[in-house]
Amino acid sequence: MAGMKKGVWLHNLAQFKGANEVRAFARKYADEGFDLLIPCVKNPDGLLDYHSRIGNVRPVFRDWDPLEVLATEARRVRIKVHAWYCNSREGPKSKLLQRYPGAVAVLRDGKPAWDRGGWAAFVCIARPEVRAYEAAIMKEVVDRYDIAGVHFDYIRVGDGTCYCSRCRKVLKRLEGIAPDQLRFWSRMSAKWFDWRCDQVTKLVREVATYAHRHHKEVSAAVYSGVPESLISQGQDFVPWSREGLLDMVAPMNYANSPKIMERYLWNHIAHARHGKAELWEGLGRYCMDNRGQFKEQLAILKRHRVKGVVIFEHNRLGRADFKLLSRI
Repeated sequence: MAGMKKGVWLHNLAQFKGANEVRAFARKYADEGFDLLIPCVKNPDGLLDYHSRIGNVRPVFRDWDPLEVLATEARRVRIKVHAWYCNSREGPKSKLLQRYPGAVAVLRDGKPAWDRGGWAAFVCIARPEVRAYEAAIMKEVVDRYDIAGVHFDYIRVGDGTCYCSRCRKVLKRLEGIAPDQLRFWSRMSAKWFDWRCDQVTKLVREVATYAHRHHKEVSAAVYSGVPESLISQGQDFVPWSREGLLDMVAPMNYANSPKIMERYLWNHIAHARHGKAELWEGLGRYCMDNRGQFKEQLAILKRHRVKGVVIFEHNRLGRADFKLLSRI
């Protein structure tokens, strides 16, 4: 059996002090036998970590472009790059919210869905202006950067959202009820949940169609729990794979318990069987209590012949972890 493919998420390009550190990052993972780097170029605050012509660029990157540096070095050392976007999250400094402040998603109690401290919020992905913006910033990277592909994350409606005036009207039209009358289990508000999933899928389909037309790959980090994710998050990633929208899907199977991790994995394998996307299981190294749990989870993936693994995240991997990964 050929070894599993290996990828790593990198949440913060701003941790690098300059171009040489970015190049060293690419070389390190190429030397360790990794296949894919997934650097976050749009964090939940909505600022962009590349020289965007559409959104607001993080100030530290106004004089140099870390994505361009990484793309060049990754091509030289022969490792793929997928540019990672936190899609349904924006902050007060993002171009989207500066232009459309009303795009902030609304909780069931009617309050805006800002995080504590107000540094980021979920936005209403059902709004055409939100989807248009999120698609545009992904398409510009497809057009302008020599990387392998783009990567969706937070590709969902958000925790406990959205109940803005527009979404409430749709709920009333489809189900004839108000948010406080929603039924989440058993006799659920099925039309409403289907509609929310459809809004998320519209964005995935638009970007994926464009990326594939330009010979770029598309991947996504998705909720580990299905079908619960359809109800709680408006995320139905299984049809994305079956429709051929994704080339790789990485369920975020973050657990310290190998037993729990394997139970989720069984579900992912069953759903992936009829899809076109490769299944790369996402493991959260940060949540494990010890290296033994990491070793056991990697062994489970190998036993089930999973195509690949993606580790969350770069800063959590030590020398002994790389040694374990070299054996899969």
